[in-house]
Amino acid sequence: MKLKFRLVWVLAMGLALSACEKETGCKNVAPADEETVLRNYISSKGYTAEKHSSGLLYQIINPGTGAKPTINSQVFVSYRLLKLDDTQLELVVNPATTGFGLNSLVEAWKIGMPLIAAGGSIRLFCPSSLAYGCQGSPPNIPANTPLFFEISLASFR
Repeated sequence: MKLKFRLVWVLAMGLALSACEKETGCKNVAPADEETVLRNYISSKGYTAEKHSSGLLYQIINPGTGAKPTINSQVFVSYRLLKLDDTQLELVVNPATTGFGLNSLVEAWKIGMPLIAAGGSIRLFCPSSLAYGCQGSPPNIPANTPLFFEISLASFR
């Protein structure tokens, strides 16, 4: 339940972002400004990555089979979330505890999940602006923190 609350909170924060920028001076870092640090992380782990036009770097580990989720899908996943210093922030191993509306998740997931089908897995190397942005996700994710997600898509509807 705590995880679902966090993801709903992220959606609400995204909607409030433009107002926040005017009131607090909160500014997202451009994806291009974080590409070097992301590529260094990718290289240090022996991964490879493709670049999406948004600035998201990703690696499809297994494409899965069949249809792919859309922005309106509910996704059932297992995943881990790490900072680039390898601090693990979240680990979800039971897809039955998820069932997230893809349209309510961070931008990186909205871009990455439709690239794989059920049974597939993907690594997302996220510029901060495609994750939690200048708001961060207190207390564990500071503002403008690039992140790494490794996601397995069990199913979707």
